[in-house]
Amino acid sequence: MSAERPGHFRAVALLAVAGSSLVAYTYLTPPSADPRLAASLPGIGALPGDLPVYAWRFLLSFFVLGALPLAAALALGERPAGLGLRWPRPLSRRWVFPLLLAVVILGSLAGAYNASIFGYYPYSRTLTESRPGGAAGFLLHAVLYIALYYLPWELLFRGILVFPLLRLFDGRGETGFQPSLLAVACLQALPSTLLHFGHPWSETLAALPFGLAAGWLALATGSILPGLTLHAAAGLF
Repeated sequence: MSAERPGHFRAVALLAVAGSSLVAYTYLTPPSADPRLAASLPGIGALPGDLPVYAWRFLLSFFVLGALPLAAALALGERPAGLGLRWPRPLSRRWVFPLLLAVVILGSLAGAYNASIFGYYPYSRTLTESRPGGAAGFLLHAVLYIALYYLPWELLFRGILVFPLLRLFDGRGETGFQPSLLAVACLQALPSTLLHFGHPWSETLAALPFGLAAGWLALATGSILPGLTLHAAAGLF
């Protein structure tokens, strides 16, 4: 067996796991899944209002998009740092990230005036109306939102679906930015955009350039943290 074969096998195996996870997540969450599924589950099914579906969505995100692919990657010999779970390398043009962050925040604030987005979000009207815990409750909810939803998303799309593929090209994706590899890093933008189907059309359209930018950031910095920061800013503002 050639020295390259294990890396190719690992990449194919991770693609298979990621694809299976995406299919499972799509069909087990609304609008594909019947809301009665979440209501029938022990523990979360007894929650009031729309909270069973809300909790189910985030548990699925954490385990199906995050924990399962991560466990598979580690079992196949990947290291956390090799999946983008590391402090980012500085960008050569340091102004780029603040500019992207400002664009994301302004776009998110503008979305509050979009009727389709306003009607679709928040995921839980029950939680919004009750506002448990005041400011402390909001902070806890924001932390859980990032940890259970955005982190698994970025780990899968900008970590597991980027860095193992980059290493098929002589490991250049780990050691520095290679413009010729940008297309590889941005392939994940396609499934990440498709996962927005059923969301407001403006959000789905915005998901594509966001995915491209996050893929470029992952390639340039070797980390998923810049993309995670942008994703969290988009959701929390």
